[in-house]
Amino acid sequence: MNSASRNRGFSIVEVVIAMTLIIVGVTALMRGMGGIDKAEAALVEKDIVVRLAHQKLDELIANEAYKTETQGNFDAPYDKYSWTLENTTSGVDNLSGLRLTVTDTSSADARKGVAETLKYTPPTSTEATQ
Repeated sequence: MNSASRNRGFSIVEVVIAMTLIIVGVTALMRGMGGIDKAEAALVEKDIVVRLAHQKLDELIANEAYKTETQGNFDAPYDKYSWTLENTTSGVDNLSGLRLTVTDTSSADARKGVAETLKYTPPTSTEATQ
């Protein structure tokens, strides 16, 4: 009868060890979830910056404002972002590049997004048309 009473349940030491392991596991899981949240927020921010860069570049090309404008700021709700436009060379005649960079001016790490495209400039004809 003595051996039957020993096999009826868990000892207090076993319960304490199991609870300690569970607490350590849950704590590690919560820290991991916090890291995932930070990574997701950074990814969303990067996506916004890149989308703004592409939209602004498309706007500048459609309005041919790339010929005169080289920098600016966005309107609300994106007023914490600024943009700069740079002309680049492609190494091919009549083909040049445009690079628009959007920067988060409120962030200490200054997140950036870049959009690039090529633009063709037709050659000027020296012959008179008949």
